[in-house]
Amino acid sequence: MPYQLFDYPQKLGVKALYFPWNGDSRESEYGHFIYEDLGYINEAQRWEFEAMVVWGETAPHLLNLARYNIVNKRPEVARRFINLLKQSLFYRKDAEELEKQLHAGSVPGLRMALENNKEHPARFANVINIGPELQYLCEQDTTNRMAFEYLMSDLLLSNNVVRFVDNLKFIRHFKYPEMPPAYQEALYIYKLGVDGETFSKSGFNVSENTEKRFQRYYSLYKNRQMQRLKAEFGNTYWYYLNFISPYGDKIIRN
Repeated sequence: MPYQLFDYPQKLGVKALYFPWNGDSRESEYGHFIYEDLGYINEAQRWEFEAMVVWGETAPHLLNLARYNIVNKRPEVARRFINLLKQSLFYRKDAEELEKQLHAGSVPGLRMALENNKEHPARFANVINIGPELQYLCEQDTTNRMAFEYLMSDLLLSNNVVRFVDNLKFIRHFKYPEMPPAYQEALYIYKLGVDGETFSKSGFNVSENTEKRFQRYYSLYKNRQMQRLKAEFGNTYWYYLNFISPYGDKIIRN
C-alpha cells in the first residue's frame, strides 16, 4: 500500500480507505471485508449482521457469521447459522466443514488480531472513523502489517504528519527493504517543521536522496512550473499535501 498510495489523486482523503458507517444498505454488504482482512473480527461481524438484516439470510452472510462466531469462541451461536446452511442444496458441504471447526475456535485463513487481549476482550468500535481502531490494532498486535499500513495511510491522507511520525516506530516490526518513499517524504516534512533535537527523538533519518528530491520539488514550486511539478512529483506526498488533500495544505500538529 505505501508504495502505490499516491499513484492516483486521493481526492477523497481518508474516505478512500474504508466505508464509514452511513447506514447505507449497499455499503453494509461490503463493509466487513476490510475488518476481516485486518483481523478485527468483532467489527466484521457487526457489519455482516447488519448486511443480513438488510439483505436477508443469504448463504454468504450465514457463512461469514458462522466463521466469525467460531473464532470468537461462540460455537452455539455459530451452530445456528451452520444449521441453516445445512438445509441448502449448494452450501451443505461448506456447512459441514465449518461444523468440524466449531470447537477448535479457529477457521483456516481467518485471523483474530485481538485473540491474546484477555484484559479487554470487548471494545466499542468507532464506526465513523477507523483511525482509532487501526491505532488500537497496531498496539495490540505489532505483527499486523495491514493494520500498520492502513494506520499510516490514514494519518498521511488526513494531514496528521506529527501523529504519523509518532507511530512510525511500528515499522521496525516489519521487513521493508527500505522506508517507503511516501513515508520518507512525510518524515522530511516533519523534519522541516521542528528543531534538530525534536527530530532526533523520532529515531529516524531522512535519506540524502529524499532531501535532494525535495529541493527539486521546491525549485519547481517556487518557479511556478506546475506542469513539470505534476509530471515529476504528482505521485508524492508533498504534491498531495500541497494540491490534492481535501483537508487543506496545512499539516495537523495535534
